[in-house]
Amino acid sequence: MRRLLALGSLIAACGTARPAPAAPLAVELDPAVTESLEVRPYAVSGQDPSAIRRSINAARPAADDDREHYDAVTVWVITWHYNYARGPNGCGPADPAVHLTLRMQLPALGDAPAATRAPFDHYLAALRAHEEGHLQLDRAVANTVAAMVRDFPPRADCETLARELNRAAERALEDGRAQNRAYDARTQHGVAQGARFP
Repeated sequence: MRRLLALGSLIAACGTARPAPAAPLAVELDPAVTESLEVRPYAVSGQDPSAIRRSINAARPAADDDREHYDAVTVWVITWHYNYARGPNGCGPADPAVHLTLRMQLPALGDAPAATRAPFDHYLAALRAHEEGHLQLDRAVANTVAAMVRDFPPRADCETLARELNRAAERALEDGRAQNRAYDARTQHGVAQGARFP
């Protein structure tokens, strides 16, 4: 066991360790998508790293999808609306409007000594960067829904269109949830990106 740990330390010291997983690339929103983002800090306190970690553990929020508690959480909701365009080919969607609601929760440290604040601020920056990765994934899902609504082929009647289009959009949302879970698994909920305290 000690040999493995020593070898791991040697590999990291030589710079050949695997790089931290990259966050998803920035996503430009589709013109049909609007977004609202609320960053909601939760208060933590402590004069030393151990006390701050205990405070984070006691206050950290739960994720909506699995009820687990994490140091930071980004919750997203996508809604979509469209008009019906009736024509010779049946009923199709028109004028898509997609809204992405985002709420990010992060720890906010009260008064703390400078020697404690510096490592916390480094951790918080890495944690925020990890959550920004979730925002990019969520924006991509909103774009997918907007394109799906805009390009969905007409159906014989509007009731069938609504049922099938909504079912397809729900599948896109499930794909988005799976992408977010995979991102968390790949990054160990941000730990592999430097979001570790203390």
